[in-house]
Amino acid sequence: MNGFVDFFLKIRNSKFFNTLVISVILASALYAGVSSYDIPSNYIYLLEFFDYGITIFFTIEILIRMIAEKSLVRFFKDGWNVFDFIIVTISLIPVGGAESVFVARLLRIIRI
Repeated sequence: MNGFVDFFLKIRNSKFFNTLVISVILASALYAGVSSYDIPSNYIYLLEFFDYGITIFFTIEILIRMIAEKSLVRFFKDGWNVFDFIIVTISLIPVGGAESVFVARLLRIIRI
C-alpha cells in the first residue's frame, strides 16, 4: 500500500503536474470568459466537451491529491484542499447553466 501512496505523492509533487494544474486553471478561466459571450450554436457542443474535460481533469487531480495525503483528515485540514474539494463537488452536480457552478469554477484562479 505504501508504494501506491508514494506513486501518487510523486505525481502530486512533480513540477509537471503542478504546471499542468495551473495551465488547466488558466484554460478554465479562459473558457469562462469565452462562454460569457453569445456563442454560435455550432460551437456550443465543443464548449460543453471542453467543460466536461475540465471537470474530469479536476476530479482526477483532487483524487490524486487525496490519495497522496495518506489521510483524509490530514487532507481536509488544509483550507485550499477544502476549497478545491467544494469547487470540484459543485462542478459534479448536474445543474444546467447554473451561475453558482460558473462562479465556483472561476474562483479556482485564486489558487494561482
